[in-house]
Amino acid sequence: ISESLAQKELEQIEESINYPILDRINESLQEKYIDGLYKKKTESPYTITLGNNYDEYGALLASSFIVLIYNGSLTHILRFYDKIRDFTFYLCNKHDDWKFRKDLLKFEIFSGDSKKIKGIQDSYPEILNDMNEKYAAEIMGFCSNHPVLHRRISSQLIAFGEVGYYLNDSDYTKYEQEIISIVREWLKNKNSTIAIGQNIFTCLTGVACRMGQDILAEICCIFMDNHYSRWYMDMFKFIRCRININKMSENHVQSLIQHIIAVLEDEKERKQIEYTPDFLYVLRKQNLDVTEELDAKIAQYLPEIYCDVYKLETTVNKQKDFPEFVRKYIKHIKKNNATQGKNGQYFGYGTRYIATVRAILLENGITYAPEIMDSLISAVSDTLLVSKEGIDIKLDAIYLLICIVIKYPEDFQRNIHVFRYIIEHKYDILDIDNTLISSNIDKVSLKIAIALLRTSIGENSYVDFLEGMSYIQDDMATSLAVARTITKYLEIDENIVFPQNIDTIVLQSTLQWLRFNHLDMRWNATKILFMLNRNSKNTNLINQKIINLIDTECIYIKKLILREICVSDGISEKTREHVFFKCKNDPCFVIRMLYEKVVTERRAKTDS
Repeated sequence: ISESLAQKELEQIEESINYPILDRINESLQEKYIDGLYKKKTESPYTITLGNNYDEYGALLASSFIVLIYNGSLTHILRFYDKIRDFTFYLCNKHDDWKFRKDLLKFEIFSGDSKKIKGIQDSYPEILNDMNEKYAAEIMGFCSNHPVLHRRISSQLIAFGEVGYYLNDSDYTKYEQEIISIVREWLKNKNSTIAIGQNIFTCLTGVACRMGQDILAEICCIFMDNHYSRWYMDMFKFIRCRININKMSENHVQSLIQHIIAVLEDEKERKQIEYTPDFLYVLRKQNLDVTEELDAKIAQYLPEIYCDVYKLETTVNKQKDFPEFVRKYIKHIKKNNATQGKNGQYFGYGTRYIATVRAILLENGITYAPEIMDSLISAVSDTLLVSKEGIDIKLDAIYLLICIVIKYPEDFQRNIHVFRYIIEHKYDILDIDNTLISSNIDKVSLKIAIALLRTSIGENSYVDFLEGMSYIQDDMATSLAVARTITKYLEIDENIVFPQNIDTIVLQSTLQWLRFNHLDMRWNATKILFMLNRNSKNTNLINQKIINLIDTECIYIKKLILREICVSDGISEKTREHVFFKCKNDPCFVIRMLYEKVVTERRAKTDS
């Protein structure tokens, strides 16, 4: 770590340095923020405000700037950016002007806090929806202002990952070359600042669809050449999500595979793969031919992983292997039922076995012996009625039982007495005060899930469902759990339609969820919206809502709409044309790329 002469001089001074004027100004600003937000929250809805008092805020900020410049404090100069960010956040809460939100994103990217950046994008989806090449270039340029070199590089990396898809072709090419040069220089310099490394794969993940796969693979190989195991977990996650060996040149594919094999053969570095092995089966599923040697090395050095999740994901003999995995996971479920909460000891899981079994059962064309299904239903019913599992696991259990009712009707009919017993003892399931509450999800989510289980077996659960939905209100965690429950119910089979009274409640709730700030909430709500279109009575409303969403939503919702628009029933041709037109001219590169792919596939299907 380098130390400036000025910093050394400050440390040699015995007296501490204080800036009482700055402290007074900061306190005055905070008081004004609280007063302004308090007034906004408590004022009458009929209040009309003419003008504002922002000149007072400006005067305080200007005074603060003069003091810190006069004293030459780099620390306070950098903190001044945070003060401007805080003021911008205050304006975002007071007004709906998009420019304030854009500036808030710009200052947060400058500060380099990735978690806060994601939170801002979730809270204000219009930031990226209204982003264009001009503002993207402005944010990239602004990050070059940072006076501290390693923090400037980090800001540039984060900015490129966040807005790289919105740059025009010439600006993108310029900044891509600059970023790749920065990364290569950092990898080459043995004395580089460590803090920069954590932002490299964050940056590459954000623009991977626009960068060449060979370049991405080359960077990963250099990390492994240098044995930078500190960042291997980030790199392996990046490979899992963004690397496609089918889009690389043969030389780069072989280089990447051999580098991964070298890591496997290194006993110390192999530990990093054990923590995040998912990328191995992703590569295997992409291309069986070029990963034969890698597959053999995994079997040699990671036999436990190879025989477990790796085999589950890559097996080509599903009819033989899937039932064996179900048997294996039933044993784990029974063991967890017996040990969770015993002697007051609670524990979490690396694998959610019930959710994994449900994913296996959703695979079409696989048959299971009656004794396997009977044992599974018995174990999962114990999870609900006997075990001291938390809400998350009990919800997984209900999801699995609903799946069995719909996809495996013979096994359901043979065990119908178990399902009826569960419903009869629903209040015992809801009495979870003596169990581990492993999340902030309210138990009302269990009540709604049980109501849907009743619906799946043909019982009238309207009253229970309506009562449960009325208790959710603005509880984000519980609302998200309920939305996921509804999604999992409807996705089991494309022909599932709710009874009309429940369908109406779900539609009303979905329209409300689409206005929530949380991205996962809106994503699930959009997914539900398409599945509710199976009811012809909802068609006109849902078509209109999709048009509104494609005009106002962020990239993730637009990607979902593009994928669903051609496969969902009830979508009018007018709606499709509007969605295609908007996506064809979208400022985001990924949306334009996905549009081309979807349209090409649609034409090929039409021609065939």
